[in-house]
Amino acid sequence: MRDRYIRFFISSTFADMKRERDFLQEVFKGIVPVYQKRGWQIETVDLRWGISTEAGYHNKTMQVCEQELLRCQQLSPKPNFIVLIGERYGWTPLLEKVTAMDYALLKMTDEEK
Repeated sequence: MRDRYIRFFISSTFADMKRERDFLQEVFKGIVPVYQKRGWQIETVDLRWGISTEAGYHNKTMQVCEQELLRCQQLSPKPNFIVLIGERYGWTPLLEKVTAMDYALLKMTDEEK
């Protein structure tokens, strides 16, 4: 199956790359039928719609993205990753875990640092 299936992970910040992600989805709508006729299955993973409220609440967005990226790498030949980069910053996720040392640094005042 791996040689006839490509699963593309689309990576960018969500909200500020909305137009680009929407355009890419339209491009894939045109490409998929062409490749299906040649025996290929193409799928895109756009996690704008795949991060649950609970995962976001527990700061697991990056973990979910990493798991989906790894799944794409396991299931498909290369290329299997599309990154959209621009001069926009978007959302920065909170850490899922904070080490004791980092927590202590966060609690310190500027004078103590």
